[in-house]
Amino acid sequence: MKTKLTAIAFFIVITAFSLLFVAGSVSALTYEGTIGGGDGGSIGPLNAPANVSAIASGYTAISVSWDAAVGADGYKLYRNTADSGWDSATLATTTNASITSYSDTGLTSGTTYYYKVKSYNSSQSSDFSLVASAATNSLATPTGLAAAAQSTSRIDVNWTAVSGADGYKLYRNGSLIATQAGTSYSDTGLSAGTSYAYKVKSYISSVDSAFSSEISATTQSAPSAPASGGGTYTPPAPSSVSSNNVPLTVSSAQTGTVNYVFPDSSSAKVEVPAGAVSSATTFNVSQGALTGAQTPAQTTGAFMVSDNVFNITAQDASNSLVRSFSGQLTITLAVPELPADTADLAVYYFNDATGEWIKVAGASFDAVNKKVVFS
Repeated sequence: MKTKLTAIAFFIVITAFSLLFVAGSVSALTYEGTIGGGDGGSIGPLNAPANVSAIASGYTAISVSWDAAVGADGYKLYRNTADSGWDSATLATTTNASITSYSDTGLTSGTTYYYKVKSYNSSQSSDFSLVASAATNSLATPTGLAAAAQSTSRIDVNWTAVSGADGYKLYRNGSLIATQAGTSYSDTGLSAGTSYAYKVKSYISSVDSAFSSEISATTQSAPSAPASGGGTYTPPAPSSVSSNNVPLTVSSAQTGTVNYVFPDSSSAKVEVPAGAVSSATTFNVSQGALTGAQTPAQTTGAFMVSDNVFNITAQDASNSLVRSFSGQLTITLAVPELPADTADLAVYYFNDATGEWIKVAGASFDAVNKKVVFS
């Protein structure tokens, strides 16, 4: 029903089906529009969208939706980090009337966000809708963080794995020192007698968890120098390392012992004194057997008591053979068939550089324990 009204009035009160004129001083007021809908302007307030909902859709996104409002040209979605202070809330998006949902991305994991929506048209905006809230998914924080000093310059750190995590970021004294998939780390190059604080977080893609609780560990103290006025400082003895039936790596400052026992009850032991090698050297022992063509002439006849060959090799970090040492290595071989009479026995080694078998000078035979020892 299209109506044109002209009246002498101060006030016009329009209800759904009636017009009430209140007389006043002389003043002309004209209204032309549509009562109850049509092709003119709308009469009455614009309603806010109803049924606003928010659901987490990942670690950094929340999906928000709402019902359409009659007479709206579009909608304005507002985001806040609390259900207060909405006048200064962030406008997340503005949509047209046909769009009643939005995926809000780039958020912080494990955080609760609040949303309200307004309807708008060419002449007005609605009030805020009722609030809806949701929390983004939270990536679990690593637990069980532990740290223990191993030396004056090394601390080992480990923690419990987080299900689904791509990896972990380890921090020392607030600075990132490692990003890795594993749950343990050896922190080296540290200062002696110094305390270090560690914390760790898990991550998936670009999403980080919260930090774990922080723990501290202190590297071992360096040996004290002798007091002024007397005394003698004795450095600690080189550490010793040993292995059984596996290769052994010995550093220049270490003593090392490698033992091998073979199925026929033969055995070989190699003892390396400190300082015998100039850099980290790996010793390996294996057992073989001589063929007729390999048998040295010196071991034929009465001298040939065993066709066992003990292969003892030393290799540096680049896997090159080490043929000379700064100290004497002691080698003990146990051969079950060693005879009681050892007077004419001898031990030979093969010089791989010259292709010759050479007799070992000073080999000592123990007929009772069936061992031969030489350096």
